[in-house]
Amino acid sequence: MWKPKGKDFKSISDFNSEWADRIAYLILLGLAVDVGALFIADKCWYRAAIIFANFLIAGGIFGELKFAKRARDADDSRVADAEKATEEAKLETQRLKATFSWRTIESVPFTELQTKLRSDPGSVLISCATGDFESKSYALWLSLAFRQAGWDVKFREATFPGLIRWGVIFPQSEITIRRAFEAAGIEFTLGDIPGSHGFEVTWPGGVQVPPVHQLYVGPMRRYGPPTE
Repeated sequence: MWKPKGKDFKSISDFNSEWADRIAYLILLGLAVDVGALFIADKCWYRAAIIFANFLIAGGIFGELKFAKRARDADDSRVADAEKATEEAKLETQRLKATFSWRTIESVPFTELQTKLRSDPGSVLISCATGDFESKSYALWLSLAFRQAGWDVKFREATFPGLIRWGVIFPQSEITIRRAFEAAGIEFTLGDIPGSHGFEVTWPGGVQVPPVHQLYVGPMRRYGPPTE
C-alpha cells in the first residue's frame, strides 16, 4: 500500500496512479467543507473551515498532480523500454534472416548479369562443394544466368578436404565474368579455383579439354571473417 509492489515500471505506474486517485478525494472533501462552512454562524469557525477547505483542495490538487506525473513518467519509461525491445527484436530477426537465409539473385541483377555475359559467351565450369546445399542452390542460380546468356555450362560438385573457400571465386584472368559480376553488384573474390588444376571437362562432341572459364561457389560467409 505504501510502496510499489515491485521495482518495474508497471508496478511504479500502478502505485502512483492509485495514489493519484486517492488524493483526488481530498479535493472533493475540501469542496464539501467549503460548502458546509456556509452554514457556520460563528465567524472564527467559518474562517477556520474555509482555510481547512482550501488546504484540502490545494493538497489534493498538488498530490494528484505529483502522483499522476510519477505514473506518467513510469509509463513513458515503459513505452521507451518496449520500443527498445522491439528494435532489438527487429535487429535480431534481421540477423537471423541473414544467418540462415539462402543466397539468390534478384531480377534486376540477374538481368544485368545476363546482359554482360551475353556480350562474350564461352564455356564455363561452375563448381561447388559436395553436401553444401545452399552453395549448390546459388551455383544453380548462376548456371541459369550463364545458360540463358548463351554459355555452355558444366556443373560439378567436388570435395576439397581441409579447405574452406568462402563465397564466389574465380581467377583474375576471368575478365568477362568479372565485369558481369561487377555490373550486377554480385560479390566475388579473385583467386584460384579449388581442385581445378589438371581437371578436364567433356564438352559437346565428346572432346575432353580444360574448361575455358571457371567459377567456384563456396559456403556463404555467416560468422565473421573467412577461415581457410
